[in-house]
Amino acid sequence: MTAPRTVFAALIAALAWPHAAAAGELFSVELQSIAPVVYETPEPITTQVNAGAVELTVPVKLREGTYLTPGFSYRLEAPRFINPPPDALPVPFLHELDVSLALHQQFGAGWAVTTRLNGGLAGDLYGIDRGVVRLGGLALLARSPSDRLTLGGGVAATWAFGQLLPVPLLRVRWQPGDALLLDALVPSYITLTYTRWERVRGGVFTELVGNEYAARHPDIAEVAPCAGPDADAAECLDHIAYTDGNLGLLLGARPAGDLWIELRGGVSVYRRFEMLNADDAPITGGDQRLPPAAFAAVKVGWAY
Repeated sequence: MTAPRTVFAALIAALAWPHAAAAGELFSVELQSIAPVVYETPEPITTQVNAGAVELTVPVKLREGTYLTPGFSYRLEAPRFINPPPDALPVPFLHELDVSLALHQQFGAGWAVTTRLNGGLAGDLYGIDRGVVRLGGLALLARSPSDRLTLGGGVAATWAFGQLLPVPLLRVRWQPGDALLLDALVPSYITLTYTRWERVRGGVFTELVGNEYAARHPDIAEVAPCAGPDADAAECLDHIAYTDGNLGLLLGARPAGDLWIELRGGVSVYRRFEMLNADDAPITGGDQRLPPAAFAAVKVGWAY
């Protein structure tokens, strides 16, 4: 793997931390759609992506200052080519399943340590092998000098395709007043929100979402160049890396209890779609930088 690919994959590793857990949500469902865009390959192709995600966390208080939180998340990426060329490879739905267990321990003087282990699957799930499995972990040390400020740092790592990929993390949660809140886990997300009457909030956010997905579709794995007399390992699609870097606005409302409904919209300013072989190198024409595109999302979450 080249140095740029290593750095890029390490950034994706940090995304294993579920937003629901960081946002204090027991349960959340999100649907997102990215507008169609045209890119040259060299023939013009129109592509469009829909996505959905479900997250569940169950914090359990073991004793004062100690919490054990099992979690589950599922994300679906549904890219599609609207006018693909006749020889285009199939682009199946991409699935990400993750089961996690986090331990949060508070100490004196505002110090706290969070550790998390997770495992799951990422791919089109037409076949299950070692390349589909993901293992990861996170360790975060933070200090809260007051009820309104938390600063911390740590490292996240994931194991995928035979490689261990670490990335440093920065955690910030700052509430200078009753209404304004800055919440960040860099490089995964940064959110700034303003809440009124404890029922309406608006804000801005940036986030980096994505993963590396194993490609096991039979129309890929069982035909040339992956199989047969013309097999060429360098041109055989083994996995797909897909990432969005988003900037946007959000508007949320709490209609009842701790139920929040949130609308998000903005621009996906950084979009990368890579088709890679088993050596983690792009196949011919497989490193695509997609044009920026508008997106819209709706999210329903239950806070704790």
